[in-house]
Amino acid sequence: MRKSILIPALIALALIVPAAGCGAAAVQAGDNQPPPGGMPGLNRPSLANTAWVLEGYGNPAALTTVINGSRITLKWNSTVDGVGGNAGCNIYGGKAAIHDGMVTFSDIYQTEMASLTPGVMEQEAKYLTLLGSAETWNVENGKLVITCKGGDVLTYSKDENVPTSISSLANTTWSLNTIGTGEVASSLIAGTSITLNFNETTTAVGGTGGVNAYGGDCQINGSEIRVRDIFSTKMFKDDPPGLMNQESRFFELLGKAVSFKATTAQLTIYCQDGAFLVFKAA
Repeated sequence: MRKSILIPALIALALIVPAAGCGAAAVQAGDNQPPPGGMPGLNRPSLANTAWVLEGYGNPAALTTVINGSRITLKWNSTVDGVGGNAGCNIYGGKAAIHDGMVTFSDIYQTEMASLTPGVMEQEAKYLTLLGSAETWNVENGKLVITCKGGDVLTYSKDENVPTSISSLANTTWSLNTIGTGEVASSLIAGTSITLNFNETTTAVGGTGGVNAYGGDCQINGSEIRVRDIFSTKMFKDDPPGLMNQESRFFELLGKAVSFKATTAQLTIYCQDGAFLVFKAA
C-alpha cells in the first residue's frame, strides 16, 4: 500500500516541477507562489530593535546617494510593528507589518521642520514616499534592502552610532525638538529654543521656555517623572507670533509629565492625555 501511494505522488511532482519554468502564463491563482521578497519560511534575521542608516535609494542599478551632511535613519521597535527615525530633517515614525519577505509601512507621521540645505527637503519627501510604497525586504551582506513598488529600493547599512539607553537624568541638559499629542507632532517655531536642565540629584529642573527662565521641583522613580511647582520670570515677547503660546503649552505639558524614556541622544517625556515632549541632547 505504501508503494501505490508514493509512486503516483512522485509522478505528479515530476509533472509540476518543469511547469515552474514555463513563465507567468503557467501560474494559477491557487498556486503557492513565494512572495517577491523571497521564499516564505527562510531563516531571515530578526529586525527587532535594530537600527539602520540609509546609504542610497532609487534605481538599484544606479542608486542615488544621500546628500553629504544629511543622515536618514530607520529603527525598528522590539515587536517589529513600528518604526521611527530621522528623514534627513524631520523625525518620523509609523506602523510596520512584516510577513516573511513582505513589508508594509502605514500611518507615517513626521515633524514639520524645514532645512535650508539645498535638496534635503526633496530628498526627505522622496524617502518617505518610497517608504510608504515598500513591498519586500531582505538582509544581504549585512545590508537591509527594501524594495518598493516600481522596483526602486532603499538600501541601509547597520547604524553603528545607535544611542544607548540611560537610566539617570542627573546633570543632563536637553533642547526641545517636538511637541505632540497622539500621532500629531509639531516642531518648534523656527528660530526659537526651549531647554530643560536637571540638577545633580534630579530633584529640580530649570531652563528657558523660549522667552522666560523657569524652574520647578522634580521627582523621579524608575521611569516615572513628576514636575511640580513650576515658576518662571514674567517677560513678554510674541515675535515671532505664537511664541508665548508655545511657551505656555510647554509649561503645561511639563507639569503633566508622567514617565520618560531616555538615550544618550534623546529624551522623551510622556504626559497626561497622550501628549509628549521630545528633546535632543544639548
